[in-house]
Amino acid sequence: MNDEEKKVACSKDWREWQAEDASVIAENFGILLNEDHWKVIEIVRNYYESYRLFPPNRVLINLIMKQQGPEKANSIHLMKLFSGTPAKVLAQIAGLPKPANCD
Repeated sequence: MNDEEKKVACSKDWREWQAEDASVIAENFGILLNEDHWKVIEIVRNYYESYRLFPPNRVLINLIMKQQGPEKANSIHLMKLFSGTPAKVLAQIAGLPKPANCD
């Protein structure tokens, strides 16, 4: 994906997002989406739909704990799934605006 394609993908309304978009964006980060990725993507998209905010890290960890259990409810797990800055990468893959706390 070139810079222009990234701009178009990021400028899309979050409601127009498709699973195929996530796969393409993830590939650009060197991520092959699996079931664990999709569960977290669903969590953040559902939260965004309810609150129009990307969930803060502590809230995201608590939501993961409730839905996936304590073994996956930690920052290390998120970093393994969404390398680098997980919130920023996850927001892009999930078709959501960049979280406020990301530079």
